[in-house]
Amino acid sequence: MYGSTQQVTWMKTSATRTKRMGLAAFALFALSCLGCTHLRPSNSRVWAPEHSVLPHVCLEGDHVELCKVRDFYHCSKDKFTANYFDTALNLDEIETVELFICYPMRDPSLFAHTMLSFGTINHGDHYVISVEARREKDEKYGPIAGIMGKYELIYVLGTERDILNLRTKIYEEEVHRYPICVEPKHVRLFFADMLQQIQDLETKPQFYNTLKNNCTSNLLKHAEETGGRDLPDRIISLAPGISDRVLRRIGLIDNRLPLQEMRRCSKINELAERYRDDPDFSLKIRNL
Repeated sequence: MYGSTQQVTWMKTSATRTKRMGLAAFALFALSCLGCTHLRPSNSRVWAPEHSVLPHVCLEGDHVELCKVRDFYHCSKDKFTANYFDTALNLDEIETVELFICYPMRDPSLFAHTMLSFGTINHGDHYVISVEARREKDEKYGPIAGIMGKYELIYVLGTERDILNLRTKIYEEEVHRYPICVEPKHVRLFFADMLQQIQDLETKPQFYNTLKNNCTSNLLKHAEETGGRDLPDRIISLAPGISDRVLRRIGLIDNRLPLQEMRRCSKINELAERYRDDPDFSLKIRNL
């Protein structure tokens, strides 16, 4: 009887040990499948050239200094002339904000990349903020890897000539421009809030997440925090390709034209190609 009890106890212990070893093996397998997945976000890695430099922002009241603004000239996906510049402005110069929706493979669908452009009326300058997955050197983007913590988060701050030409000519995406119908005071709050996040990411890096911390979810977060209204963030975050449809329904995008006509008029690919090398690129793509 004693031997039988001892045998049962040993069998239970062995089964528990086997189960634990199995769980440990599964965990190791999962980690090995993730490859370069990181446990903690960091700004100290060997980055892809286009993501190697973080923008730097200084905010003092209404005075803003923007440092390391990206202004690349793109020849191909792997070849470009890198250039950065510094500039200064007052927040009251910022008066407009526009949404750009970039559809892959020239097919408006649920999936897209969204970004914002903030404009100054007096000087005609426009600054694009594009929230992206920060890739390491020779690393490719993948949505599944983006769920698993493979990439850090970066707010790319650049010129329209750089970022829109990259999207239209190099990535061959279909890009649409939509002015957002909000008062200038909300635009300035929106811009300042995004600049504050750029500043924070220099010392407190975050992981990008395809579902929860992506390009569109961050734009919506800043819009809600500064605009004082709730937005259908869950729908747009998971299906950014219908952002124009949702935002026109709630009055943030001009809805006087039928949806398909609005999309046809908002497409900027031909203008971006025509004025690719024009110093007044931002004015020309708006037919100004």
